Amino acid sequence: MTVLGTLVDLVDCEHKTAPESPHGEFFAVGTPAMRGNVINYAEARRIDRDTFEHWTRRMKPRAGDVLFAREAPVGPVVRIPDAENIAPGQRTVLIRAIPGLLDARFLYYLLQSPSVQSVVQSLAAGSTVPHLNVADVRTLDAGQLPRMPVQRAIGEILGALDDKIAANRSVVAGGLELLNFRFESARRGVGKLMLSELAQVLLGGTPSRKVDGYWGGDVPWINSGACNSRVIFSASEMITRVGLEKSAAKILPAGTTCVAITGATLGQMGWLAAPMAANQSVVGVVAPPEDRLWLHLAVRAEREQLMGWATGGAQQHVNKNSVGSLAVSYDSASAKNFGKVNRPLMERVVLSEGENEVLSATRGELLPLLMSGKITVKDAEKTVEEVV
Repeated sequence: MTVLGTLVDLVDCEHKTAPESPHGEFFAVGTPAMRGNVINYAEARRIDRDTFEHWTRRMKPRAGDVLFAREAPVGPVVRIPDAENIAPGQRTVLIRAIPGLLDARFLYYLLQSPSVQSVVQSLAAGSTVPHLNVADVRTLDAGQLPRMPVQRAIGEILGALDDKIAANRSVVAGGLELLNFRFESARRGVGKLMLSELAQVLLGGTPSRKVDGYWGGDVPWINSGACNSRVIFSASEMITRVGLEKSAAKILPAGTTCVAITGATLGQMGWLAAPMAANQSVVGVVAPPEDRLWLHLAVRAEREQLMGWATGGAQQHVNKNSVGSLAVSYDSASAKNFGKVNRPLMERVVLSEGENEVLSATRGELLPLLMSGKITVKDAEKTVEEVV
């Protein structure tokens, strides 16, 4: 191991707010665009060339550089895949590894390690709006680091998982885009029917929190936040069979379209990858198997219609009847033919999302173990070979 001490020897830069350019060709990546360790360009601010040149005059971003969030929230990290049109936002810091001292990809994982993140969170605590100053980031204690060959090996191992995750995300995004395109073409000239005439529209429920025996069982149960995922794999919590029976919760089959009906997730919709129960903020649309793919896309296409019925103040909502009253495109022959032709594509999307669940879990397990030296690179390589 070699001793680095702090990140003071790494180069970083931070820039002030500048006017947004709706049609700008460059992106200022702030914290809203950094969820899940990837850059969400839809959440990044567009800026023009002059602003980009001004913001990056001290240090031009390069592929492999790291963006570190120092406010709202503190701690997320993304690695820049292609730096040609990326600039750091107001609340992010651009960090670059010094060649020969730190491997660039290793630095990316180092900043995500529990040891560094715990320091980050402790430094940010105690403020009305938790944040780090740029000086705080520069003086983060990196602790003891392995020698460069080991750094590179760790970066390659974890990078192999991230590369596979990125490839799967491309498959998912491309598959969903193609499905939407085919659906829009297929529904031209198709009339509309009320959704409740075509599918079961079921409201979920929550077992009593006062009864310990209703929780921690083997029944997966989701809340409305799960609907933020286009394909829902992970349970929010687990409930028991007794909890299921003693509440309004009910098992929804795979292929159910889950619709969030309240709060910040209102109108979000996800395809249920496996049978699960849901809470009362989720409506499950359970169509006949041969119609499920068509009606999933048909319901998604009417999100604006659904949102138009929302009521309430800060906590807007719709109800089960609102979902059931949606007028959706439907023709039996078209729906069944569409499902027959496109089901393999949706299955590929679901398979890729499922692989990413495993890959992400493996990455999450290996990262702290490698960074702390609790497992060897060789042992980690064996684990990665089993899932990639």
